[in-house]
Amino acid sequence: MGSSTIAHCDACTYESDTLMTGGGMRNFRTYDARPVHCAQCHAVTTANFKAQTLTCLRCDGREVTPIEGKGPALCPKCGKAELRLTSGGIMWD
Repeated sequence: MGSSTIAHCDACTYESDTLMTGGGMRNFRTYDARPVHCAQCHAVTTANFKAQTLTCLRCDGREVTPIEGKGPALCPKCGKAELRLTSGGIMWD
C-alpha cells in the first residue's frame, strides 16, 4: 500500500509537490518509492529504492540523497536542516 508525503521547510517557503511513496499491489515487488533530495533538479522528489541504481523519478538524475523522515533534512531551496516530511493524507494501492 502506498501513501502520500509532503516535504516542507520550516525556515523558508519551500514545499514539495505531493510525493506518492511506497508501492501498490501490482508492483510492490519491484517498486518502492521513497523521498530523496535530488541535486540535479534541486527538489525533494522520489526514487525507486528497489531499482539497482537510485535515480530521481522526476528528472532521472543520479545525484540523489535519501531523506529518512526521522529528523529534519537539508532544504533544497535555503540549504538549512529544517525540512520535514508530513503525511499528504492520500493512500493508494
